[in-house]
Amino acid sequence: MGNISELKLGGICLAVGPAMATGLFIIFFLILGDSNVDLTDFKAVSNDINSAPMIEQLLLFLPPIGLIMAYYGMTVIQGTIGKGDNGEALFKLGMPMFAINVVATVIAFGGLWQAQSWVGSDGANIAAIAQGISLYAGMIGAIGITLIALAISTRDEFNTIFAYVVALVFFIVAILSIVGMANYTEDTWMLVNALFGISYIIISLWSITIGLNMLKRA
Repeated sequence: MGNISELKLGGICLAVGPAMATGLFIIFFLILGDSNVDLTDFKAVSNDINSAPMIEQLLLFLPPIGLIMAYYGMTVIQGTIGKGDNGEALFKLGMPMFAINVVATVIAFGGLWQAQSWVGSDGANIAAIAQGISLYAGMIGAIGITLIALAISTRDEFNTIFAYVVALVFFIVAILSIVGMANYTEDTWMLVNALFGISYIIISLWSITIGLNMLKRA
């Protein structure tokens, strides 16, 4: 296999990673998931995961991989920004926040959610911890993506308007994460999850455009 440039691999990761994670989110939570489960009833959530077919449980392993691919792609972009260039400071601040979200997703989906599938109704506490980690890390990650998008908006090689849209959307996501943690009700969490799904679609489309841009330049 021949050598592949960092820019090309980063472009592939950004074009594929977030879209894969979003697609799996839609499949698992919106298509295969039980819409009648109260998200604030952690015993029911754990039971639902435990009773899910093996294919659904296996799908839970994949979203973190998509986010890891996205993180790598972003590090490639960061490497192309010289010291003192437009967007450097915001990008540097946003990246560790995004990294925290990626690590938390690996823990929540790759570890805690799988643990629920093993213990069933006994995993209510695990389900609560997984949800808490997801919301808090999601808030930090949303702030990080907002900063990254604002940084990218200053770069001539990328679409400025699209970057501003992503920044605004994920600023709203950060606020929604706080609302979800503060207002512990089923209706609130259903609304928050639905809006999260929309934000995932938007950032996936944005990532695809960035990835294709990088592939073209590679």
